Amino acid sequence: MTRYLNCPPPQKKIAGLGINWRTFGANGQDKKLPGGVIERFTKRAPDGFGNNHHVKTITNPRRVARRVNPHNAIYYFNDICVDEKGLEVPLYQNQRNTVEKIQINHYQTKSREEYMAKLSRGRATIHQKYPEQKFYDYQHDEIEDLVALKLFNQFFRLQKINYDESTISDLKSMLAEENPNIELLLTCFHRAKNVKAQSQREKFESESLEKLLKLKEVQNDEAQLFLDTLPELLSNPTKYRKQIIELGIKLFHKLEGITRQNLQYVENFDFQRRRELLELIE
Repeated sequence: MTRYLNCPPPQKKIAGLGINWRTFGANGQDKKLPGGVIERFTKRAPDGFGNNHHVKTITNPRRVARRVNPHNAIYYFNDICVDEKGLEVPLYQNQRNTVEKIQINHYQTKSREEYMAKLSRGRATIHQKYPEQKFYDYQHDEIEDLVALKLFNQFFRLQKINYDESTISDLKSMLAEENPNIELLLTCFHRAKNVKAQSQREKFESESLEKLLKLKEVQNDEAQLFLDTLPELLSNPTKYRKQIIELGIKLFHKLEGITRQNLQYVENFDFQRRRELLELIE
């Protein structure tokens, strides 16, 4: 994600990308019309519209301790969410409101007919309904925004690619890294499952685990990541099972000690769940 953002890596690891909204209204439509949403609604509120400060977050699920709401999450030790400029995004709003590289099109109401149907369903995350007045609050269609529509049209012009060759090329490149970490090697292990040829697939899986078990230093957030992935690692027959379990126990006790000394990390580390897991595999 740091490479995508093209920004200097921060002191903390990036685990999420907070993307500002661009809020679209009904575009004068009272009834639901034929066609897709991005074709029917192409006008939105100005950048400074209050709702546009909200973000939705693309998270690295391996670095999420737990979800808070549909907007943001609590991450592992020292992991953060940033915006497209690489600056930290606190909670679920980004007042910098920047969308030079990426944006979320938020079709808050669609047509009036669709909004009224939405009212009858109620909200998805809390037992509450949207007020009818909200429909009128979101009717700001001053800006024509065709970004999504252009991307949609480009998508269908893309040529098919050979995903197997692409996966193998990526795996070779990642496994050749001089200083791999647990996240990189677990990514290799999981991506290897997409390789069609069994011999090649097993080769990449084995090489990923070998390199992982040889790591001399494991950061706290990487330790959390390994423990969360442990059930999946052990669900497949592997000659490294014993070493994987030993590493899991070692990392659990390491994190347990750190967290007891730093109570601020308690919400990032579910002791009971991980202890039950270790008791099960021991």
